Amino acid sequence: MIKGIKHKLLGPAALASLSVFPALGQILQLGPFAFDTETRLEAIYTTNVEQERKSEATADRQDWYLVWSLDLSSSAEVFRDTEINLEAGIAIEKHFNRPDLDNSENPFGNIGIEIDRQLGRFNVNLYADYESTSESTEDLFVPIDAGVSRKKRQTGTTFDYGSSLTYESEKIFLEASYEMSQERYDDDQYRLTETDTESIYYEAGLSLATIRGIGVGVSYSVEYSTDTLINVPEENDEKTENIVFDFDTLELWERPQVTYSIGLEREYTDGESEGWELVQTIEVSDEYDITPRLNLSGNMSYEWEETPEEDDVQFQYGITLTHEISARAEQALTATREPVDTFGSTADTDETEFGYTLNIDDFLLPNLAFDFSATYTISRPVKGDDERVWDYTVGLTHNIPINARLSREFSYEYTREDSNLEDELLEEHRVTLSLILQL
Repeated sequence: MIKGIKHKLLGPAALASLSVFPALGQILQLGPFAFDTETRLEAIYTTNVEQERKSEATADRQDWYLVWSLDLSSSAEVFRDTEINLEAGIAIEKHFNRPDLDNSENPFGNIGIEIDRQLGRFNVNLYADYESTSESTEDLFVPIDAGVSRKKRQTGTTFDYGSSLTYESEKIFLEASYEMSQERYDDDQYRLTETDTESIYYEAGLSLATIRGIGVGVSYSVEYSTDTLINVPEENDEKTENIVFDFDTLELWERPQVTYSIGLEREYTDGESEGWELVQTIEVSDEYDITPRLNLSGNMSYEWEETPEEDDVQFQYGITLTHEISARAEQALTATREPVDTFGSTADTDETEFGYTLNIDDFLLPNLAFDFSATYTISRPVKGDDERVWDYTVGLTHNIPINARLSREFSYEYTREDSNLEDELLEEHRVTLSLILQL
């Protein structure tokens, strides 16, 4: 449950700090906690620092900057049957062309703790995590009257904490848990999006029998969740309650593997519900070795609800062809599809995606890795214009160990998105030189 830093993007003082870390490694033993330590120093040049199209830019898109990060993690059994996990990290970035993106005065970072206690058949779990990050706000919910711009990066903090109690025996499974997530943003124009998400969950499961080696049972679960926009009137709170009564997933066929599950679900939103509805899911998957180096796999899933709403009835299928060219190279072709109006599907967009990947180790030089991927996505919404998007990524990474703990890595990556609904390409060239020290 402990999270890592999402955006590890340093002050010049970090250049000198590498020389003192071997001594630091000798003292990072706090009682029973021996910390695994990794520090990185990166020099980065990019042609599109905020991953935006040219017409969307409000400042120079080209930038070069330094990044220093330090990550610590440790796990120890402090008491009998009690394990504590600790994690902490910090990341500082120094921009030379875009000083507005500096975080020298407010570094990114996180600190978290998780306690796991086993008491016979009972298990108690407690966790807390505080994180300061910079991330994309492209999918951020913004109230209509907020009047904010859709900028690509936004700094803020999240504070997550929670607990759970479980009981498990050969026949019975019980669980109760509580979770809270608080999101805050530094920019005043995003204050209306600050959210508290609270969740309470209960589950009870009973194993009924074993048929042909397959366990059969039932479970009953209830989840209460509340999303609160803390800076808007209380009536904007959304409270939901999900009640689910499930049978265990049954394996109907071994080759191809066919599984089936059935259950009853009832959802309340702000106290209102449309009643119980039957939910069924069937999944089919298989793979076949055409040759020792050529593998074909496929899958299909179908989920059906008695009183479907948007995306409640889903039908998806896909295939993957993997070819091991040599001991150093592999390529793969994939095709997936989610149709509309098929077997009652309520998806609002017919989507088909084709993909190709190629990975080569020791490409031209020892320790030089080459990666290429391309995807073509066709989206046909029930309402609106069709969209066809090409996505490309090309990368080279050269990693050389300097000694047992220090390595140097040089990488280049080019990304490009071409959509028929956009007049401009979304592309970026990124060059990174890294020193990585593990203690």
